[in-house]
Amino acid sequence: MSGRPATFAASATDDCDDVVMLAYYVDFTYVNGKPATGDPISSPYTFGQGTTTVLAMATDACGNQAWCTFTVTVYCRPSIVTNSAL
Repeated sequence: MSGRPATFAASATDDCDDVVMLAYYVDFTYVNGKPATGDPISSPYTFGQGTTTVLAMATDACGNQAWCTFTVTVYCRPSIVTNSAL
């Protein structure tokens, strides 16, 4: 599968603690309205052609979590082949 690398970064703050762990996932699912499983990725990541939704999950030292999603779209441009013999 061809694709293109993309660099991304999210940020998170916590009122009670300076330690916030950020993790990113693709191919994730939701259970009871909360992200449950997914394939971990890191930046930069090579995304395949098409649109991929990325989950950014922030976890503080007490285990509290917050998340958001963003999409990355990779477009395929057709190759132009010329024949100089014509």
